[in-house]
Amino acid sequence: LSFILPEGVNVEVDGLLVPASSILKYQVSTGTHSVRMVKEGFLPIESKVSVRAGQTATINALGAPPKNRTTEE
Repeated sequence: LSFILPEGVNVEVDGLLVPASSILKYQVSTGTHSVRMVKEGFLPIESKVSVRAGQTATINALGAPPKNRTTEE
């Protein structure tokens, strides 16, 4: 897995914190994995990612909405 993240985002894969040194290339086994990204003041992003053998899946967390975002109707 590879992550595109704003500064200060913490990433968990299958419940384990991804070290900052591994954000650009985090090794996972083939199959489906749970990913959670959290940054103070923003809504967490949670998703499932399926990875095939030899594949690199990239997850982009730029542009996540802030917690107290309001929308105008």
